[in-house]
Amino acid sequence: MRFVLVAFLAALTLGGCGNSTDTAEPGALESSNASAAALELAQAAQPEDIFLDGAEIGFRLGLANEFGRDPTYARRDDFAEIMADIHERAWPVYRESLADRMPELYAGLAEVYDDQLSVEEMDRIQTFLESETGEKFLRMSLGAMEGLSPDAIDGIATSSDLEAFNAQTGMNAAAQMSAAEQAEIVEFERENYEALTRVAGPANRMIMRFGQQPPSAEVQARLAEVVDEIKAERGL
Repeated sequence: MRFVLVAFLAALTLGGCGNSTDTAEPGALESSNASAAALELAQAAQPEDIFLDGAEIGFRLGLANEFGRDPTYARRDDFAEIMADIHERAWPVYRESLADRMPELYAGLAEVYDDQLSVEEMDRIQTFLESETGEKFLRMSLGAMEGLSPDAIDGIATSSDLEAFNAQTGMNAAAQMSAAEQAEIVEFERENYEALTRVAGPANRMIMRFGQQPPSAEVQARLAEVVDEIKAERGL
C-alpha cells in the first residue's frame, strides 16, 4: 500500500539533512500575499510542533552523519555520548532559529497551494488533516522516523528523494493504524488524488529549499561555541 498523502505532506525538515541539488529561486521564500485559506492549509499540513519534532530527529541524525566522518570523533569510545551532549546543548539554539522562521515556511507553502489548488480542494484537504484520523497519521508518520539510522537520510538530495523517503515512512506509519483508519485514508486519497499529486512536487521542492537554507551567522556562531565548549571539556 502506497499512500499518496505522504507525498503531499512531505518531509518535516529531513530535507535539510541531505546534500541538496535542488536550487532555490531568488525570493522564493520571502513573505507573500497568500490567501487565508492557503495559509491555514499550510499550518494544518505542517503543524509547528510536529514540524519541529521532525526537525529534531533530522538534526540528531545530521550530527551523527557529519561528525561520524571525522576520525577525531568517530574513533572515540564515547562518540555516542559526545553526539548526545552536542545535541542536548545545540538543538535548543537551532530549534529557536527554526521556530522564528515558521512564518516563512507557511508563506512559501501557501504560495504553492494558491498556485496549485482550488479553494474547494484546499478545504477538503484541510478538513481531513484536522480530522482524528488525519491528525493521527501526521503523528504516526513522525513516530515512524524515530528509529532511523543516519544512513537513512544521507541520500536525500532532491525533492524526488524526499518524496520517496516519505512514501516509506508513511507506509510504516499507516501499518500501525487500524484497518478502518487505513480505509479512511485510502478513500480520502481516491477522492483527492489529482489535487494531491499535482501539488506534491512543488510543495516538496519548497520544503527542500527551506530546509537547505543555513541558519543566520549569529546562530552558526552560537552552535560553533557549543561544539568548542564540548571539545575543550573532553580534550578534543
